Amino acid sequence: MEKITRTVTIVRGLPYSGKSTHAKSIQSNPRYYFSADDFHRTPEGVYDFQIKRAAEAHLWCFQRFVEVVERPFGRESDNVVVDNTNIKLWEVTPYVMFAKVNGWNVRVVTINCPWDELMRRRDNRPEQVVPVEVMERMRDAFELPLPSWETFELYSQPRSSV
Repeated sequence: MEKITRTVTIVRGLPYSGKSTHAKSIQSNPRYYFSADDFHRTPEGVYDFQIKRAAEAHLWCFQRFVEVVERPFGRESDNVVVDNTNIKLWEVTPYVMFAKVNGWNVRVVTINCPWDELMRRRDNRPEQVVPVEVMERMRDAFELPLPSWETFELYSQPRSSV
């Protein structure tokens, strides 16, 4: 009998870095894809971030994660993805610990993107704009990944002038 490996992938990075795109390339099924951003979406799919509800959003995200990871094996997916900024390493810790206690392998992936590219992407997403001063605080507080974690350099190639 083939042994199936269950893996939790935690994707972290600044807003507009490409975290969600990368995370959804690993797991697109919303039952196994967890993001605090989803808490802030209206039933119509409009992103309505409210800073006063950020802690509630992260708790909601973690509770949904726990419900899936603690279930006995036998579901249609052996990959679970968490997609949050996780600026501080302690923000990743509950996910890592809970997954490991429940027998899952864990990958933590940090997405890096140059600042000028983040700002370009931000300017192209008027429906979900994080203020520059907030982005700067997040960048300055961002803790480097542990050596065993994966790091991806994701950014678009420079455009050629026509």
